[in-house]
Amino acid sequence: MIVAVAGGKGGVGKTTVSLNLAAALDAVAVDGDLSTADLPHEPGAGIYDVLAGSVDPLEAIQTVGSVDVLSCGPAIEGVQAATLTKFAEVVSRIERTYGNVVIDCPAGLARDVGTYIDAAETVVLVTTSDQLSIANANQTKRLAVTLETPISCVVLNSVTPYHDTTDEHRVAVESKLETDAVVVSHDPAVGHAQQDGQAVVDVSPDADVVSTFETVAEVVRENTTRGLKTQ
Repeated sequence: MIVAVAGGKGGVGKTTVSLNLAAALDAVAVDGDLSTADLPHEPGAGIYDVLAGSVDPLEAIQTVGSVDVLSCGPAIEGVQAATLTKFAEVVSRIERTYGNVVIDCPAGLARDVGTYIDAAETVVLVTTSDQLSIANANQTKRLAVTLETPISCVVLNSVTPYHDTTDEHRVAVESKLETDAVVVSHDPAVGHAQQDGQAVVDVSPDADVVSTFETVAEVVRENTTRGLKTQ
């Protein structure tokens, strides 16, 4: 299964969702944000080298905590040589070996986002409760519909304690995006994990948010099983 985590607007927590969803799905997290990469990494080759054809994708996968990650790497010298035409082939090969892949998509609706969504079997939309974020998530949803990639769910993310969500927010988001939403409430454990560059389960395994990400994973599994995209 290949899952694209997208949302349009920056700063809504797509990378956090990607890493923690990958942990819950026992998946490889792939950094698709080639300009402002955020997934954790160790020294060594990354997605730039893989897309440039200089490194085998399986050799570039690193283990960060309990999560396997194909990051951009510590430097971006290879960006000019990288080509997205190989991306679908790369993630398909990783899927055949590891079973599940989670793609951390960049903000916006540039060509690379379409490439990632088209390579995926399903999409998880990420938004906060503000109207601009929801509107951008809706634009991403329309792109996914055009590419015939199903939406599994929306993650309604609380990125700060001052931006926490309520059941009223969830109902409003589900109405506007016509998709079931899972609320990820603000949890200090997320910030602690981000500082360590790891998934929450590796830093605070008993945190409530860990079970929330497991719920997202269950929803993705169920909805993807119902209607896989024809590749």
